[in-house]
Amino acid sequence: MTVKNILLSAYSCRPHHGSEPEVGWQWATNLAKLNYKVTVITHVDNKKKIKNVRNIRNLSFIYYDLPKFLNFFIKNKDYNRNYLYLILWQFGIFFLVRNILKNKNFDLIHHVTIVSARIPSFLAFLDKPFVFGPIAGGEKIPDKLKNCLTFKEKIFENIRELSNSYISFSPLMNACFYKSKKIIVTKDTLRLIPKIFRHKCKISCSVGIDKFKKKRITENKQKIFNICYVGNMIGLKGIEIIFYTFSKLLKNTNKIRLNLIGEGDKSRLLNLIKKYNISSYVNYIGKVEKKKLTKIYRNNDLLFFPSLRDSGGFVVLEALNHYLPCAVLDIGGPSNFISNKNGIKISPKNKDIHQISNEFKLRILKIIRNQYEYNIKINFIKDDIKKYSWKKIVKNVINYSYNI
Repeated sequence: MTVKNILLSAYSCRPHHGSEPEVGWQWATNLAKLNYKVTVITHVDNKKKIKNVRNIRNLSFIYYDLPKFLNFFIKNKDYNRNYLYLILWQFGIFFLVRNILKNKNFDLIHHVTIVSARIPSFLAFLDKPFVFGPIAGGEKIPDKLKNCLTFKEKIFENIRELSNSYISFSPLMNACFYKSKKIIVTKDTLRLIPKIFRHKCKISCSVGIDKFKKKRITENKQKIFNICYVGNMIGLKGIEIIFYTFSKLLKNTNKIRLNLIGEGDKSRLLNLIKKYNISSYVNYIGKVEKKKLTKIYRNNDLLFFPSLRDSGGFVVLEALNHYLPCAVLDIGGPSNFISNKNGIKISPKNKDIHQISNEFKLRILKIIRNQYEYNIKINFIKDDIKKYSWKKIVKNVINYSYNI
């Protein structure tokens, strides 16, 4: 059957926002550009941002929120972390779409956000071909690195891992997998899919690049090597690895600076900075608007993002798009984009924070001291970044999953 009319389920869908809202937006707009007629069902909170964008041919939106009486009882309005809200929202759109189908036909229904293997889509149970994904969440923090987390973060990770182990037994998730024609997963999430359904699966990146930037100038005239971190300043992003590694680097050179961009527990950050005695060399910038990140990427020499688990790693792709080499762990989404040719990638297998930080120190020192090798990495970025265009990612998934 030829697919022409698509209903796209994208709870998160917002332009120029990053993270999951960007995933929903890119799927919607790229499908429309490929001449599919796309109707997106999304959360009502996205309406204002979407309305600010000029009309895109082949693309329309349906906005949905839970009834007011249910919203009143769900106190936590951080919807992306509220499992109950997300389940109820998915349940609500099932009845909405079922009524829509009485008067409008869709060739296929495709769920793209929330990008989680723990949240079922009830749209799979409608009498239409259904594609589930990209879904993620199978990433796991190595046991030896859990000491980098606070007590609260460790509790959260244990609950998350328990939740992941339940997926293969979950009646709702198994029913969703069963009803799906195709399932799109990140590489670490494939292990969460019961073996009986894996023949339906395709591994794909969950994030991509929209517009490509011009190559940056690589010569460091100030002779100060600027290392930046961009993201939430929490344990699972590897904050302590960053500080520990930076303290080791300072023993070899003082011509370095660490620039921190993002939000987090400031008192904890200050304690870690004091613990590693690096305060004179750290610049805490805090949260900045997305449009200001371009200048930050251009003014730094390395993005240090040793996330302990990250399904997407959108900030790494953003940095690469600005020809900024990245240092990451060989875990999850960031490891898809970084090699030891275009950046620095350290395997965490059977290693603790001391071993990992020492490896990062040696590798970072090498590019600080050798401009030629640093420039080679940037040249490899130029070749690699085109692989991760949203257009290519969407087309690859379409070629696999829309042939029904």
